[in-house]
Amino acid sequence: MSSQNDRVSIIIRTKARPTLLNRALLSIQSQDYSNIEVVIIEDGPAVSESIVNKYINDLHIVYLPVNQSVGRSRAANIGLEHATGKY
Repeated sequence: MSSQNDRVSIIIRTKARPTLLNRALLSIQSQDYSNIEVVIIEDGPAVSESIVNKYINDLHIVYLPVNQSVGRSRAANIGLEHATGKY
């Protein structure tokens, strides 16, 4: 049985696409449910840090720039390793 207080983890994989990351974070910020953790994996050089910093005070964000391309699957696994939500 789930509770209204259960944390939901959203894993976002991104690679040099700060405009799309901004749109995704804006969408998450607009949600009614507030117990959300956003795990962002930057697959390559950290080019989205300024976007992340725009939302850091409003969202619980874990930002993980890996500084080298590891691919979509590995990036997703890194996100799963750092997610703390029940869902």
